[in-house]
Amino acid sequence: MNPRGHHAERQGKRRLAVGAYIVLIFIAALAAVFVFKVPSGTLFYVGLIAICPLMHLFMGHGHDPDDSSR
Repeated sequence: MNPRGHHAERQGKRRLAVGAYIVLIFIAALAAVFVFKVPSGTLFYVGLIAICPLMHLFMGHGHDPDDSSR
């Protein structure tokens, strides 16, 4: 198989996983507000705090040693 084809397949699976995580986080946020009565302001601040480690995860892609696109 072409190395670029393998890379594209791996990237597609990663995008699908990221999309699934986003949906799960959204459902958890709705449950926190409506079921557990967490104030939306608190949820907003927790989201702001969570952005930093999440950005490190998303910005870290492409730094694999076997990345042939560099």
